[in-house]
Amino acid sequence: MFMALLEGSGEKTACRMTVDLLALAHNRGCEAALAAQIEEDLRQRRSPDMAASRTLFGPSDEALPHVEVKMADLSSYNQLLRSAASAEEVVA
Repeated sequence: MFMALLEGSGEKTACRMTVDLLALAHNRGCEAALAAQIEEDLRQRRSPDMAASRTLFGPSDEALPHVEVKMADLSSYNQLLRSAASAEEVVA
């Protein structure tokens, strides 16, 4: 694939896309499936569609944990700052 990309799009793009493909394969553990997709892309003489590959080989929505972040009231930061200032006065 690197050689095909190099011929079609230049060194910088070929390098970037190759690194993206390697990272995708490594991070998602989909080496064999991605290799099959790359082989099909080569047979069809097309460049890989990275957005489609990330969607295809990315985690499902069910696999991602649901994280809920509760923001603190901003007035609590003022209390923290006042406490820190009071502690510095005691030390001084």
